[in-house]
Amino acid sequence: MGVEKRKSARFNLNLTASVTVVEETGLRETPHDFHTRDISTTGGYFQNENALPLSSLVEIDLVLPLDQLKDLPGNRARVRLSGQVVRVQGNGMGVSFDEEYEIEPLSRDQE
Repeated sequence: MGVEKRKSARFNLNLTASVTVVEETGLRETPHDFHTRDISTTGGYFQNENALPLSSLVEIDLVLPLDQLKDLPGNRARVRLSGQVVRVQGNGMGVSFDEEYEIEPLSRDQE
């Protein structure tokens, strides 16, 4: 078995994620629906029958359940982040996240 190289803990979460490829020109393709297999603060594995090409720059929009976080209103939050596809394997891809992200609570009428 190999040595674990990840810098942060991964969590087995099955979340729906909208993944959009962003071209170097700033143009955005039509979003693709993926499901997370695991995710951390630095990256995640996203599953779909058609993984995106290696090195693709992507923007990711996903919704996290906040049952454990009492400081935010509602019980879900939207997370927007960006990153790059660093591994393509089987029916999915590994994405390394950039350091910048947005987290916003969803009001009850947005749920």
